[in-house]
Amino acid sequence: GEGHISANPVADMNAPPAVESRDRVLSVDEIRLAWRAMSALPYPFGPWQRLLLILGQRRNEIAGLDWVELSRSAREWAVPSRRTKNGQTHIVPLPDLAVETFDTIAGGESWPKRGPVFSTRKDTSIGGFSKAKRLLDSKIVQLIAADAAKSGEEPHAMEAWRLHDLRRTAATHMQAQRIPSDWIEAVQNRLSGEGKKGSDKVYQRYTYQDEKREALQSWGEYLRSLVT
Repeated sequence: GEGHISANPVADMNAPPAVESRDRVLSVDEIRLAWRAMSALPYPFGPWQRLLLILGQRRNEIAGLDWVELSRSAREWAVPSRRTKNGQTHIVPLPDLAVETFDTIAGGESWPKRGPVFSTRKDTSIGGFSKAKRLLDSKIVQLIAADAAKSGEEPHAMEAWRLHDLRRTAATHMQAQRIPSDWIEAVQNRLSGEGKKGSDKVYQRYTYQDEKREALQSWGEYLRSLVT
């Protein structure tokens, strides 16, 4: 009838499908592409997204980072128990790539004593993860188009993914580097504390410090080799 369109006007547009699966891992090429896009995004979202990949921690834990939790001399981040999923203090050793990222944010090797690391307003940490992801996605689309124009090939859209997938991507690529699973679980604060009694439970938070540092440093160097 009148006013009806016979063809779907958006039929040729590739909207990324909703991500159902919980096992999306970015490939090496996708990591390179995402990193380029993250590096093109300004503070706070670009550096925050890069640290999700470098450190493999939870989105809100990194978004809520306060300078008081970081030590450049000890090269570690102590995530306070009130901010961790299992309610235990979690020590994250900082690989070189992370230290360099914080140096860039701080404008040098002297880091602020306190205050949110990622902020758009003076005293509040960033939120709006979906907005940050949309900015990143549109930058990725621009890069794909520019690469295709340069090479003369057809642009291929990047398969849909979520920011949370960066955590799984870090873990999976660490595994591919032959880093033991229990080290990776310790890095990501996924070691089960169940069945631990008293002193064992206290000890739990101090275990694997050297292994965690080795795992994250090794992953950081591998990541650097991919993206430089």
